[in-house]
Amino acid sequence: MEPIVEIFEQGKTDENTSRWVPFGAHELTASGAPGKRRLPGWEEAGLTDVITLQREDEMNAAIPQTCAQRGWRWHHIPLSGKKLEAATDPESLLALAELARDLVTTPEPPRRIVVHCSAGLHRTGVALFLMLRVTGYEKEDALALIQKARALTAHELDRTNRHGVRLLDTAEGFLQANLSDITRA
Repeated sequence: MEPIVEIFEQGKTDENTSRWVPFGAHELTASGAPGKRRLPGWEEAGLTDVITLQREDEMNAAIPQTCAQRGWRWHHIPLSGKKLEAATDPESLLALAELARDLVTTPEPPRRIVVHCSAGLHRTGVALFLMLRVTGYEKEDALALIQKARALTAHELDRTNRHGVRLLDTAEGFLQANLSDITRA
């Protein structure tokens, strides 16, 4: 029998509900961007870290201050969008891989980490996938854990685009192409 996973953020549907999943000694989840409607729930959830994947030109400028006021560690790792085509995306993904490894190798104190972009779907899915893969999860196990964290995010990660390519495969391709850089980072 599967253990009951604690809900982080109740969505309108079960597929859009975010749940805490294990990440080393920590817990990890996916969400859309924080806002007035979400913040009370985030405060009650006992989170410790916020990983923002939005670019500066699209994120709420108050996010860093909001995190600081609540005692949350804020990590800004901007990604351009679901196609990951900006020249800065590889550098951001390498920084994300390094952060993930640092988190897993520093188990104390246990942390609750929320990863978000705007809607918590594409960039968030790529980020969660990369974080899990660089910390030892196999491809399908990483996708299964993302499914538990937020089914809608996993669905978007596994969905085929009009060219027949899954975002999951794009993320895995990045991982394989940069594996030597990631292991050195």
